[in-house]
Amino acid sequence: MVSTLLAPPCKEDVLVTSREQRPGLLLTALECRVTWTQISTVENEASLYLVHQPDVYSCIGLYVGHTDISAAEPLPEPILSAWPSFVVPNKSNVTLECMSFVQDTVCDIERGDTNLDSRTPLSLTERTSKSHLITEVLHHYKFYLIELEQSDAGHYTCKCLGTDVPDVLLLYSDAILILVTGRLPKPSLQAHQACHTSREETCDSRRERDPAVSEAHNMTEYKMFLLLKEGVSAPVQAQRSERNRANFSLHDVTLEDTGKYSCVYHQIGAPFWASHPSDLLEILVSDFFPKPSLSAWPNSVASENSNVTLRCVSPTPGTQLVLRKGDSVLDSRLPHHLTEGTAEFHLTNLQPRHAGYYTCEYYRKESPNQSSPSSDVLLLLVTGYLPKPSLRVQHLGQVTAGEKVKLQCQKPHNFTEYKMFTLLKEGTSSPIQLLNSENDTVEFTLQNVTAHDAGRYSCVYLQAEAPFRASHKSEHIDISVAMSLRTLSQCYTKINLIRLGMSAMFVVLMVVFLVEAWYSQRVSPSRPSP
Repeated sequence: MVSTLLAPPCKEDVLVTSREQRPGLLLTALECRVTWTQISTVENEASLYLVHQPDVYSCIGLYVGHTDISAAEPLPEPILSAWPSFVVPNKSNVTLECMSFVQDTVCDIERGDTNLDSRTPLSLTERTSKSHLITEVLHHYKFYLIELEQSDAGHYTCKCLGTDVPDVLLLYSDAILILVTGRLPKPSLQAHQACHTSREETCDSRRERDPAVSEAHNMTEYKMFLLLKEGVSAPVQAQRSERNRANFSLHDVTLEDTGKYSCVYHQIGAPFWASHPSDLLEILVSDFFPKPSLSAWPNSVASENSNVTLRCVSPTPGTQLVLRKGDSVLDSRLPHHLTEGTAEFHLTNLQPRHAGYYTCEYYRKESPNQSSPSSDVLLLLVTGYLPKPSLRVQHLGQVTAGEKVKLQCQKPHNFTEYKMFTLLKEGTSSPIQLLNSENDTVEFTLQNVTAHDAGRYSCVYLQAEAPFRASHKSEHIDISVAMSLRTLSQCYTKINLIRLGMSAMFVVLMVVFLVEAWYSQRVSPSRPSP
């Protein structure tokens, strides 16, 4: 029997059984139990599909067991996906999965306008097709693409025909682009963190990692860039760029964004040549971990062949602490005591190669894939590579508290490429100030000096980027800070108030003792004699 059904409106209490998200189309399969008043000779069981296009909802009724199906709206298209990835290396195998939502159909795979003859048995010795149907269960088809080569790259679709009336029903899935990498040199991928990716820290009320930069030199004719994530079959993002680089942004990152990323670039049209993938870049998103602190002892500016201890302090006990130089992990260790969160990393016999930016982080042993935010960056400098500068102070002799002190550091004239200067104080583990200057001379200023600013100062100049070559330290300058008359007067006032307070307490105590003695003498005569 052939029946034509118009679907009634979907009821509010329908049961959602599956959900699929595609660009521009949200398709939700709903299984409804409906009473069909038009037909009384069949069971009251039907399959309904709710198709959501922008601002339009419609229900389509597909009656079980009937071959001639029509509706007020177009039938839902099949959905095509690829595993393990849409982007694979040469000679890889890919499984295409096609899900059809219409009964009594048969589906096949096409590349462009070419049918791949997927029903060629996979067991044939001479394989005449790249595509082979391996399973077909409840309108769910799996096709096996074997030993893909560069010539197999292109747009693949799933085409479904009606089994009894093939000319009536012709449905195509959205096309997916399969790329075979290796034709072009690999790009580079770097991450620049706009603000902390940890979920507890925010940047303008949003969390963002911005951007991941994909770059390919001298390949301007290949204008499409893809950001890939290990374990995710489809590209995370795709971007067209007229330059040799593209910026990808991961907004509002969560723990699910943790993973290893890479990128490729490829030709927009046939033959779809694609590059090798970039090196993997790991992004870790922390979950409510406060950041640790990193310090150097005795100083982060040390002479060649000396020893330095980098101390990482975690606010959370029972963690594993990791020391990094740039993006490279140097060491990982447990704290000294289980109840503390401090680990020391010893750098001995320092050489210029040890100079650079250091950070530390930590993770809990029960969740090694979730790390804390990095500590503030510590710049370790190894001095002695360049001639020493000179350091002069504006004030000679003693400086009065509250005044401004200017120290002038000057490098030799023939070292113009070294533009960074740092001011050091003996007994302080990190630089006091760090300034950049195009001139040979830079001026450091100590505002409103106090007794804490007294001490021995020196300066060095250095390279602002790797390998961070640094000069010898300048000769030391001693700065002593004397109290001002106003400060001395305030101190004397405080001392006198303390003395008056102590005197008043003494007088009160003496009065208490005298009253107690007088009361004791008065009570004694009235006691009866034995």
